Amino acid sequence: MPDIENIEDENCLQSPADKNQITSSLPDQAGNEEVVNENNSLEQAIESPELQTTNLPAGQAGSKLQTEEMEVHKHPHHVMHKKKWSEYLLEFFMIFFAVTLGFFAENIRENITDHTREKEYAHLLLIDLRNDSLFYAQRKERIARILPDFDSLFNMLTQSTPASNYSVLRKFLPLGYTFNLEVTPTTYNEMKSSGTLRYIEDPELRKELQDYYEVKIPKAQSFIETCNTFFNQYIIPYYVNNIRSQDWDFKKDSLITATPVFENRNKESDQHLANIMWSYGHYLEAYIRTKQDPAAEECKKLMELLKENII
Repeated sequence: MPDIENIEDENCLQSPADKNQITSSLPDQAGNEEVVNENNSLEQAIESPELQTTNLPAGQAGSKLQTEEMEVHKHPHHVMHKKKWSEYLLEFFMIFFAVTLGFFAENIRENITDHTREKEYAHLLLIDLRNDSLFYAQRKERIARILPDFDSLFNMLTQSTPASNYSVLRKFLPLGYTFNLEVTPTTYNEMKSSGTLRYIEDPELRKELQDYYEVKIPKAQSFIETCNTFFNQYIIPYYVNNIRSQDWDFKKDSLITATPVFENRNKESDQHLANIMWSYGHYLEAYIRTKQDPAAEECKKLMELLKENII
């Protein structure tokens, strides 16, 4: 332990003033060392940016690094980025494919909608045509049932021996009817006015519809109006001028009395009535043969076409 003893001896030999001088010099040396260390650290921070960021808090350091990376990195879609022709071509084909796909999707949707509406209108047309067909059958049966009575009345009025008033009126009164064309063109007229007739894709079916609703029905309507005009012009005045209303039941088409009065009846009036009723009977027969029967045939044909092509 000689060294320790020597040190202690040296310390003991130093005076209190010397110890104070040594103690006071220590802080100055420490301060100088701190200044030197700070200067060195500043120089290192200036020379190395990484040291600067490491001295920042964690959040600020990360954001700073990210900002520097964003400033350095060039995105492919940046304004300063020069695209290759292959990128333009790819974008063009993507846009073209999207537009084309949308176009085809819209066409498919429209085709489905049109086909659905075509079926709906076809069902409505079929209902109308069935009603028309039933009407034609009933009207033909009704007129066919009374046509022989026109011939019987004509023979009765033109025979050499005049028939009784009762016999003539009994045959004449049930023939005093007019007939209307009670068809149903509602659906077709609606389709025509709204432009939905285009939903009928079959050209033959569309042509037959137009022929039925725009040709045959108007012709039949015109002819039956001619018949009714004849009736109002000749038969109604004959009723008014020659038949007593109290002698017959209008609702039942039957005579009330066995001795009806026939005003102003003579051979000339009988011939006049015979001509009127013969003409009216032939008008009705011609209407059935030339107008209603062709319309009825076309109606049946349309029903078959609708069932085959749409429904």
